[in-house]
Amino acid sequence: LKLDRTLISIDKEIMELLETYQLQASAAGIELELVADEPLSPVSADSQHLRRVFKNLLDNAFKFSKPNTKVTVSLSESPDEVRVSVQDQGMGIRSEDLPFIFDAFGRGRTSSDKEGFGLGLAGAKRIVKAHGGRIEVRSEAGQGSTFTVVLPK
Repeated sequence: LKLDRTLISIDKEIMELLETYQLQASAAGIELELVADEPLSPVSADSQHLRRVFKNLLDNAFKFSKPNTKVTVSLSESPDEVRVSVQDQGMGIRSEDLPFIFDAFGRGRTSSDKEGFGLGLAGAKRIVKAHGGRIEVRSEAGQGSTFTVVLPK
Protein backbone atom coordinates (compact mmCIF):
# COMPACT_ATOMS: atom_id res chain seq x y z
CA LEU A 1 0.00 0.00 0.00
CA LYS A 2 1.61 3.24 -1.15
CA LEU A 3 0.66 6.27 0.90
CA ASP A 4 0.88 9.84 -0.38
CA ARG A 5 1.29 11.56 3.00
CA THR A 6 0.70 15.23 3.60
CA LEU A 7 -0.19 17.16 6.72
CA ILE A 8 -4.00 17.04 6.89
CA SER A 9 -6.78 18.23 9.14
CA ILE A 10 -8.91 15.24 10.11
CA ASP A 11 -11.63 17.67 11.28
CA LYS A 12 -11.94 19.14 7.79
CA GLU A 13 -11.96 15.72 6.13
CA ILE A 14 -14.71 14.47 8.46
CA MET A 15 -16.85 17.60 8.12
CA GLU A 16 -16.69 17.39 4.32
CA LEU A 17 -17.67 13.72 4.44
CA LEU A 18 -20.56 14.38 6.81
CA GLU A 19 -21.87 17.07 4.47
CA THR A 20 -22.00 14.51 1.65
CA TYR A 21 -23.81 12.00 3.91
CA GLN A 22 -26.40 14.46 5.24
CA LEU A 23 -28.88 13.88 2.40
CA GLN A 24 -28.53 10.10 2.73
CA ALA A 25 -29.08 10.39 6.49
CA SER A 26 -32.23 12.47 6.05
CA ALA A 27 -33.62 10.09 3.45
CA ALA A 28 -32.97 7.11 5.75
CA GLY A 29 -34.48 8.86 8.79
CA ILE A 30 -31.14 8.73 10.60
CA GLU A 31 -29.79 11.64 12.62
CA LEU A 32 -26.15 12.39 11.85
CA GLU A 33 -24.23 14.05 14.68
CA LEU A 34 -20.67 15.36 15.01
CA VAL A 35 -19.13 15.62 18.48
CA ALA A 36 -15.87 17.55 18.66
CA ASP A 37 -14.75 19.57 21.66
CA GLU A 38 -11.72 21.21 20.06
CA PRO A 39 -10.01 21.14 16.66
CA LEU A 40 -7.69 18.16 16.26
CA SER A 41 -3.98 18.48 15.66
CA PRO A 42 -2.97 17.90 12.03
CA VAL A 43 -1.62 14.45 11.16
CA SER A 44 0.66 13.18 8.43
CA ALA A 45 -1.61 10.95 6.37
CA ASP A 46 -2.90 10.02 2.94
CA SER A 47 -6.17 11.93 2.72
CA GLN A 48 -7.74 9.77 -0.01
CA HIS A 49 -6.99 6.50 1.75
CA LEU A 50 -8.31 7.78 5.09
CA ARG A 51 -11.48 9.04 3.40
CA ARG A 52 -11.97 5.50 2.12
CA VAL A 53 -11.76 4.22 5.71
CA PHE A 54 -14.22 6.78 7.07
CA LYS A 55 -16.61 6.27 4.15
CA ASN A 56 -16.60 2.54 4.84
CA LEU A 57 -17.38 3.09 8.52
CA LEU A 58 -20.19 5.55 7.70
CA ASP A 59 -21.60 3.29 4.98
CA ASN A 60 -21.70 0.39 7.43
CA ALA A 61 -23.29 2.55 10.13
CA PHE A 62 -26.06 3.54 7.73
CA LYS A 63 -26.43 0.02 6.32
CA PHE A 64 -26.99 -1.54 9.73
CA SER A 65 -29.07 1.23 11.31
CA LYS A 66 -32.83 1.56 11.30
CA PRO A 67 -34.83 4.77 10.81
CA ASN A 68 -35.22 7.05 13.84
CA THR A 69 -31.75 6.23 15.16
CA LYS A 70 -28.54 8.23 15.32
CA VAL A 71 -25.05 7.90 13.86
CA THR A 72 -22.51 9.87 15.89
CA VAL A 73 -19.01 10.75 14.74
CA SER A 74 -16.75 11.81 17.62
CA LEU A 75 -13.34 13.44 17.32
CA SER A 76 -10.83 13.51 20.16
CA GLU A 77 -7.12 13.42 20.83
CA SER A 78 -4.53 12.62 23.45
CA PRO A 79 -0.94 13.86 23.54
CA ASP A 80 0.13 11.11 21.12
CA GLU A 81 -2.98 10.15 19.13
CA VAL A 82 -5.98 11.40 17.19
CA ARG A 83 -9.21 9.38 17.47
CA VAL A 84 -12.25 9.27 15.19
CA SER A 85 -15.19 7.16 16.37
CA VAL A 86 -18.27 6.22 14.38
CA GLN A 87 -21.10 5.00 16.59
CA ASP A 88 -24.42 3.66 15.40
CA GLN A 89 -27.54 2.40 17.12
CA GLY A 90 -27.93 -0.47 14.69
CA MET A 91 -28.15 -4.22 15.05
CA GLY A 92 -24.68 -4.61 16.56
CA ILE A 93 -22.30 -7.51 16.10
CA ARG A 94 -22.54 -10.82 17.91
CA SER A 95 -19.61 -11.48 20.25
CA GLU A 96 -18.69 -14.69 18.38
CA ASP A 97 -18.42 -12.72 15.11
CA LEU A 98 -16.27 -9.86 16.49
CA PRO A 99 -12.88 -11.61 16.12
CA PHE A 100 -13.48 -12.06 12.38
CA ILE A 101 -14.98 -8.78 11.20
CA PHE A 102 -11.65 -7.40 9.97
CA ASP A 103 -10.91 -10.55 7.95
CA ALA A 104 -11.48 -10.43 4.20
CA PHE A 105 -14.94 -11.84 3.47
CA GLY A 106 -15.63 -11.93 7.23
CA ARG A 107 -19.31 -11.19 7.54
CA GLY A 108 -21.33 -11.94 10.63
CA ARG A 109 -24.49 -13.98 10.46
CA THR A 110 -26.64 -10.96 11.28
CA SER A 111 -25.33 -9.17 8.18
CA SER A 112 -26.08 -11.95 5.70
CA ASP A 113 -29.14 -10.15 4.32
CA LYS A 114 -27.15 -6.94 3.66
CA GLU A 115 -25.25 -6.05 0.49
CA GLY A 116 -21.47 -6.34 0.40
CA PHE A 117 -18.69 -8.87 0.29
CA GLY A 118 -17.05 -8.34 3.67
CA LEU A 119 -14.01 -6.56 2.23
CA GLY A 120 -14.51 -3.01 3.53
CA LEU A 121 -13.33 -3.50 7.11
CA ALA A 122 -10.36 -5.61 6.01
CA GLY A 123 -9.29 -2.79 3.69
CA ALA A 124 -9.92 -0.18 6.37
CA LYS A 125 -7.73 -2.05 8.83
CA ARG A 126 -4.96 -2.37 6.25
CA ILE A 127 -5.03 1.38 5.51
CA VAL A 128 -5.06 2.37 9.19
CA LYS A 129 -2.17 0.00 9.96
CA ALA A 130 -0.18 1.47 7.05
CA HIS A 131 -0.56 4.84 8.79
CA GLY A 132 0.87 3.38 12.00
CA GLY A 133 -2.54 3.36 13.65
CA ARG A 134 -5.15 0.88 14.72
CA ILE A 135 -8.88 0.36 14.40
CA GLU A 136 -10.95 -0.76 17.38
CA VAL A 137 -14.52 -1.97 17.72
CA ARG A 138 -16.99 -2.20 20.57
CA SER A 139 -20.31 -3.82 19.87
CA GLU A 140 -23.10 -5.82 21.34
CA ALA A 141 -25.82 -7.57 19.38
CA GLY A 142 -28.94 -5.42 19.34
CA GLN A 143 -27.12 -2.42 20.85
CA GLY A 144 -25.15 -0.95 17.95
CA SER A 145 -21.43 -0.62 17.26
CA THR A 146 -18.63 1.87 17.73
CA PHE A 147 -15.62 1.76 15.43
CA THR A 148 -12.66 3.93 16.42
CA VAL A 149 -9.74 4.82 14.18
CA VAL A 150 -6.65 5.77 16.20
CA LEU A 151 -3.84 7.56 14.37
CA PRO A 152 -0.48 8.71 15.69
CA LYS A 153 0.24 12.44 15.71
